[in-house]
Amino acid sequence: MSSDAAKERSLDAAVFKSGNAYLTGLLAVVGLLAYVARSGFPSSPAFPRWIAIWLLISSAICSWDASFVFNRQTALDSFNHPLWSPYKDYVQVDRLYGKVDNDFVWSQSVLNVLEICINLLALNFLSRRSFRKAAVTALVACAMTSSKTILYHVMEISCHGTPRSNTAQNDWPTFLTLYVFPNGVWIWVPMLACFQLGARLVAEPTNPKLS
Repeated sequence: MSSDAAKERSLDAAVFKSGNAYLTGLLAVVGLLAYVARSGFPSSPAFPRWIAIWLLISSAICSWDASFVFNRQTALDSFNHPLWSPYKDYVQVDRLYGKVDNDFVWSQSVLNVLEICINLLALNFLSRRSFRKAAVTALVACAMTSSKTILYHVMEISCHGTPRSNTAQNDWPTFLTLYVFPNGVWIWVPMLACFQLGARLVAEPTNPKLS
């Protein structure tokens, strides 16, 4: 093995370790936010506490994801920055995320920022015990999250008549474990939140505890 190759492998290992450290820190922050949501937000018949936890976790992860997309062509160079090192592998699974000239990836990240703002607005209403406003606002945010992710999958399956144009390089275990299941979380969890919030608002529209 040449000295240059050895240096490159050593650098890659260092970046991987640094990225894992950052990711571990992010997960710790997410865990802390979940704890804060569980203990710091009031419960209500209109707003299950698990949805507050989801909004916080979703906001943290979407902030990380959007910051990766927005910094792909900046001085930070998120493709090589340790903060986003897990994406070095993910862009091999989903090549669309590695295409810096793709407008849809950029646009869905802009929507991520909008969703984060709506999430935080819902949590603000919740902290002020404006339960109905919190529920309606969270329902809007969760509907946006789920529908946007469904659109992302539909584009991958059907765009330009070439199914899986950005993921066909993966074998099925890789495709399912690193693409379908992780992205599916952003469809089914917010969809479940929409159903629960909507059902409770419709079932008790005049309940004073929901106001």
